[in-house]
Amino acid sequence: MFKSGNNKETKRYLIALIVLFYALPPMSVAEEVWTRKADMPTARYGLTSSEVNGKIYAIGGRRGGQFFSTVEEYNPNSDTWVKKADMPTARVGLASSVVHWRIYVLGGSVGAGIGPVATVEEYDPATDTWTRKTDMPTERFGLSTSVVNGKIYAFGGNPVGVPWGSPILEEYDPATDTWARKAIMPTPRTGQSTSAVDGKIYVIGGTTARSGFGNLGTKGGMTLSIVEEYDPATDTWTEKADMPTARSDLSTCVVNGKIYAIGGNDDTDVILSVVEVYDPATDTWAEIPDLQVQRYNLSTCTINGKIYAIGGQPGAWPTVTGAVEVYSAGPWELAANPDPADSALHLDTWVTLNWIPGAFADSHDVYFSDNFDDVNAGTAEAFRGNQTETFYVAGFPGFAYPEGLVQGTTYYWRIDEMNDLHPESPWRGKIWSFTIPLKKAHDPIPADGAESVDLDVVLSWTAGHGATLYTVYFGDRFDEVDNATDGIRLAATTYAPGPLKPGKTYYWRVDEFSSGRGGETHKGDTWSFTTGDYLVIDDFEDYDVGNNEIWWAWKDGVGYSHPTEPPSAGNGTGSMVGDESTGSYMEETIVHGGSQSMPVFYDNNQQGKLCYSEVERALTFPRDWTEEGVGVLSLWFRGYPASVGSFTEGPAGTYTMTGAGVTIRDSTSEEFHFAYQVLSGIGSIVARIDSLQYTQPDARAGVMIRETLSPDAVYAFGQIRADPAFATEGRSSTGSTRFVTYQRGATPPHWLKVERDIIGNIAVSHSTDGSNWEFVPNPVLVNIPLNIDVHAGLAVSSQCAGYPCEAVFSNVTFTGDVSLQWMNQDIGILSNDPEPLYVAIANDNGVQAVVYHENPNIATKDTWTEWTIDLSEFANQGVDLTQVDKIAIGLGTQGNAATPGGSGKMYFDDIRLYRPILK
Repeated sequence: MFKSGNNKETKRYLIALIVLFYALPPMSVAEEVWTRKADMPTARYGLTSSEVNGKIYAIGGRRGGQFFSTVEEYNPNSDTWVKKADMPTARVGLASSVVHWRIYVLGGSVGAGIGPVATVEEYDPATDTWTRKTDMPTERFGLSTSVVNGKIYAFGGNPVGVPWGSPILEEYDPATDTWARKAIMPTPRTGQSTSAVDGKIYVIGGTTARSGFGNLGTKGGMTLSIVEEYDPATDTWTEKADMPTARSDLSTCVVNGKIYAIGGNDDTDVILSVVEVYDPATDTWAEIPDLQVQRYNLSTCTINGKIYAIGGQPGAWPTVTGAVEVYSAGPWELAANPDPADSALHLDTWVTLNWIPGAFADSHDVYFSDNFDDVNAGTAEAFRGNQTETFYVAGFPGFAYPEGLVQGTTYYWRIDEMNDLHPESPWRGKIWSFTIPLKKAHDPIPADGAESVDLDVVLSWTAGHGATLYTVYFGDRFDEVDNATDGIRLAATTYAPGPLKPGKTYYWRVDEFSSGRGGETHKGDTWSFTTGDYLVIDDFEDYDVGNNEIWWAWKDGVGYSHPTEPPSAGNGTGSMVGDESTGSYMEETIVHGGSQSMPVFYDNNQQGKLCYSEVERALTFPRDWTEEGVGVLSLWFRGYPASVGSFTEGPAGTYTMTGAGVTIRDSTSEEFHFAYQVLSGIGSIVARIDSLQYTQPDARAGVMIRETLSPDAVYAFGQIRADPAFATEGRSSTGSTRFVTYQRGATPPHWLKVERDIIGNIAVSHSTDGSNWEFVPNPVLVNIPLNIDVHAGLAVSSQCAGYPCEAVFSNVTFTGDVSLQWMNQDIGILSNDPEPLYVAIANDNGVQAVVYHENPNIATKDTWTEWTIDLSEFANQGVDLTQVDKIAIGLGTQGNAATPGGSGKMYFDDIRLYRPILK
């Protein structure tokens, strides 16, 4: 008998007995039918869904004109739905993926006619909270996502102005909250679905407008059966066997290494119930029973080998459904339906592993360990024996891990199915995992032992499972913090300790109270960090609209009106600080530290202004640049690359151009690369387009005459499109909406001409042979008076932001009075002209010192870069470092009033004074 005083051990052994005698899992094999479950409470289409810890979260979507932020949680065990915290951004056509039990929701459209967004929001089901993350580089809806090795890959969709799909692929790393562009898809598409198997991602179906692919649907797009495999390890693409049924707006999911393609609509817009299964191992397709409810724009999830089809459109718009159907994928040779579910959180320190056996197994080899490699290799350390039972117990005396499973640890397990009489035995199982969550605060920010921490740091941590209240202890002595009993009580997982001293070590601890299981308090670890050996000049975190606008502190060339001060006329240079397109006038996405940086536009070629750009700030603190032993000025900056397009000749008379850019439908500006000569009076340009690389259906190359190099200028553009088509495009007045007229079917090689007549009218024509010219019917009149010199040349735009396409031109000829010198640049695309970067400081008596960056082209550096300047470089120019009254940052040559320069945009952040490093 157990002694009554040992209740904890008594309970553990009683539970063990209960587990051994009563934990018998279901033994049924899959049923080859779809069955209805409880409807989703909010019927919708264009939603996304993800599974975390055995529950499905249906997110976003649309019904009629209503765009949803709704999140509803489905519990398959009880067949019930529960409302959860709304997503901050209501949207449709979004995508989601799960990394470390958090759901990342990407992109979508936020309203009819508004266009796509790049928004990324993270949902934590454990706390039912949302967090904004770094936006995607490209706004889009109708995209799809998959996860490999903890990184999310976002494929295709509709970017701004691209109605029939994009080849864009971008990689998101949740660990660093950063994005990277990857190799573009061979087939641009939207409405596709993606699934990952064994480290590779399969892009399936969708719609494109690229000729030669798929079938022309009544919507005007090409419905695809194409399957392409992406390998993140090599950043390469491989074409695979076509899906039997070409379709778009389908959903795919994976069970036992096979991909299930479900629903969608076909090339005639027939709504489908068909389900087809792809086996990547054999590159083959098969059919299984149809859905009960035909639909497209649905979402699917899998739990324990079961597929759940959720929502969608069962008929023509605006019909919508909340129907949920489930299908058990099988029968299978492998063990399936792991419990705990794969990647689940398991709250106890003991476990009963359950599974459904393979169809031919008569016994099971069990592998279980906290070491993935051991389970993967099937080592003796991980092997737990062969058994006939379909459950396995761990975390009790007499079993594996007799002292109990450890919080904060991930465990891995594998079941190999055995049958000595079957020729294919053994069947190696998939590796499943579950994690015992920590019940105390963990993952501190800054990390334990961190150095060079900001003096105004905000401490944060990840809450232990079930925590509801927090007590923070903070100080500069380890023993006092570690033993403290009286702290600051909080309901949030952040704490600001206030201004700290430089170069000092601090200690902190977070105790957490959990309201469940009798109200436990979990004492936290004692962490430490050391503040930076620096003084802050400006970290740009305190500026905002109405209270402390950036140009009130940093004087630029534009000037400002302050509520309590006389208006400022500015400093006479080509600078403009602040960005009126953001909520705070600060840059809120491109930042080095914190949540804001200072955007500065420079233009060193403005009429009536000095030919350099400078922003300056009067200092109140720190003015003594010798206190605390500081000796180095540090600032972080980032620019944009030089023109992303290119223009080269070779062989003689043949020109190869690249150009990126995107044009929004009905746009008042363009983005493209332009190679041009200046034309005076009447004249023309003729060229043959020999080839055009396909990046989007609207990728374009051709000949152009435009009034100025401004992206909203008057222009006429004769072009070949990748669609394929010939098009004439232009703008008849500055800033007006562009016009476009098409003639389908034109492909390279093709001749184009733009000519200006005696009254300034500009006409566009095209030819298959360079002799017989054809005008587009009913052209829109473009006129640029003859007293205005124009820019005539070649233009290329990929219509795919950040991804240039290539075009080759030959037989280029001009008539009229032209400059005979080629020039080329990006139009409408953010790029920086190379200009020197400098920092100047001054005393109130007018003594000033200027230091230039050693790289004169540093403004084209498009990654955050630290510039450190030894303060002796200022002192040697006569500045008194104990009385610094002003700091200035400039682009160009300070004081230049004669020689025009370039333009661009820079970002600055975290300007600090450091103690010098001892050598």
